[in-house]
Amino acid sequence: MSTSLPDNLLTDLAAGRVVAYLGAGFTAVCGLPGWGRLLERLINEIDRATSFKGANSKARGATLKLAAQKALDAKQFSYCASLVQSTLQEATIRDVLNQTFGLQQYHECAEPDRMRMKRRALSLFRTPFVGVITTNYDQVVEELMVPLSPRRFTRVVGLDASLGTVLFKASEREPFFFKMHGTLETGPVVLSTESYDRIYLADPVIRNFLSATMLRYAPLFIGCSLEDQIVALRRQLLLDFKGVIPPAYAILPLSPENEARSEWLENYAQINVILYDNKKGAHQELDKILEDLSEAASNRAQIRNGRAITRSVRGYLGEAIAERMLSIGTRNRAILTFIASRPGKKIEQSTVVQLLDASETLFEDSLLELNAEEFVYRVMFLHQIGLVDEIEETPGRVVYAVTDEVSRQLAKAAS
Repeated sequence: MSTSLPDNLLTDLAAGRVVAYLGAGFTAVCGLPGWGRLLERLINEIDRATSFKGANSKARGATLKLAAQKALDAKQFSYCASLVQSTLQEATIRDVLNQTFGLQQYHECAEPDRMRMKRRALSLFRTPFVGVITTNYDQVVEELMVPLSPRRFTRVVGLDASLGTVLFKASEREPFFFKMHGTLETGPVVLSTESYDRIYLADPVIRNFLSATMLRYAPLFIGCSLEDQIVALRRQLLLDFKGVIPPAYAILPLSPENEARSEWLENYAQINVILYDNKKGAHQELDKILEDLSEAASNRAQIRNGRAITRSVRGYLGEAIAERMLSIGTRNRAILTFIASRPGKKIEQSTVVQLLDASETLFEDSLLELNAEEFVYRVMFLHQIGLVDEIEETPGRVVYAVTDEVSRQLAKAAS
């Protein structure tokens, strides 16, 4: 099932009028837990706790744990979080968050998952968003921003004094990155419904910032559960401005619940839902949507700015292999030659990751100087257009190999 992208979204992206709004689902690919798994860990922490919030005793803690577990089983996540946060000390919750969302979780996850996270981040950074807002505690996106992003982001954390000028200074060339809940080391722990209310509704700084963002730009929610507070904020803006505000978009997995909810979100909060097939449960289709979004929006932006247009993947796939190899450009042909020169005419994904992490230079020739970040991106592109195969030779061991026809064409060109 192929997911179609709204034309208005692509147009707004190309014009620099869209802000990405990232939730926990965006970085879940590298093993970071979602809402349910995090709450389960916190509930288990109640048994190990030696002190409780307020006047709660050990016996009271056991009672609240039982109630929290029932709420979790019923998928009443907000209520469950409220029970947990009313039981455990904030220091205990912060310790669990540090253990759960620290960068070591990303660095120690399976290699294919790390590579998939990098590909997802590449798509994010190469899409012409004018800004990125995240409610996540983890720092995975920031970790990948410096080596992978072709643009310099202005980073703002929590209630920083510069928050008031972020939207004024934002541009397509220098977008903003706003970490709304702060870091694991600073800021209040945002976990329960009450915490969300304090952040979104009671704090005028955050509320005014989000309102201004939604009145100036179209937010695209990625990996978000669309909390009630965000929906309520958009609803209030619709009422205040007589139903005329910029649109919003949300990418959600296809399910009976989301299918029914999508019509309500559009009517109630003017959020257009893009549903994707997730039958296998791994959210692979989301990766494809992000790649397609990056390519389509970038092409439109290039047209708008009068620059040369990058051909679409579909356009390449309509050509014979020999024609494709002639039209991909010098650097991409150099990568094919590089891979074909290696033992077995392939390169392990781990080697690509190591090159990326080391920021090595692969080619000395000034005409072919190519850093590792661009190498990874181009290998992904060559795989998309059918010139490089991605093969899992054994569980967890992935290689990129040139196809037999590509090898023949390279040999023919060299003779």
